[in-house]
Amino acid sequence: MNTPLHLAVVGLPGRMGREIRALTEIDETIDIAGGVSRANMADLPLVVAASDVVIDFSGPDATPAVMSAVEAARKPLVIGTTGLSPEVVTDLRALSEVIPVWYARNMSTGVSLLQRILSDVTQALAGFDIEILEAHHRHKTDAPSGTALMLAEAILAGLEQAPARFVHGREGESSRQPGDIGIHAVRGGGNPGEHIVLFASEQEEVRISHRAFTRQVFAAGAIRAARAIHGQPPGWYGPECHS
Repeated sequence: MNTPLHLAVVGLPGRMGREIRALTEIDETIDIAGGVSRANMADLPLVVAASDVVIDFSGPDATPAVMSAVEAARKPLVIGTTGLSPEVVTDLRALSEVIPVWYARNMSTGVSLLQRILSDVTQALAGFDIEILEAHHRHKTDAPSGTALMLAEAILAGLEQAPARFVHGREGESSRQPGDIGIHAVRGGGNPGEHIVLFASEQEEVRISHRAFTRQVFAAGAIRAARAIHGQPPGWYGPECHS
């Protein structure tokens, strides 16, 4: 029997950490070498050292410590944490010159597909109004979601010129301004994630949507990413590697 892939999970007690643990319990080719929460980050270096790949689904405040630990141990990193500042993302890119880093604000296969096609759709529907709508559970802390921002970046790549502005809600607005792109967030209940990109003209409307029925889709994507970068050279991997 082949040796299983040993994962370290930062944020193991959280929702995504529990989903990853559940998948490792039914798959003998992977196991959890250890995990930490924000309460025991002091154990992080030991947990990382015992792993083959580190998966981080914690929070932006923990990311710098995770980066330091994986750099010191030269272990690959899969990071699905959203809400990271541009400065931290820049630091992650620099880290990818030392170790493999898989960065994705959404780990699902379907959203990766949306990201790949949106630039072409935007070009094909030049002149259409564009709106992005996203909905998540009541506990999500960042808004708009990292996925909504990722999709907005894919749309920008397909525009001939930059949008006039991004609009987050329209309270007090008299009308939609030419070139606006709306990004709207809904928070409530237990929705694991839903995104709609709307293209509209005076004559027709095109909607492209993705809905996650369970967080397991993100956990499975993170495990696929861990397999993909294990044993690879340093680099910036994942669906956002060209962004």
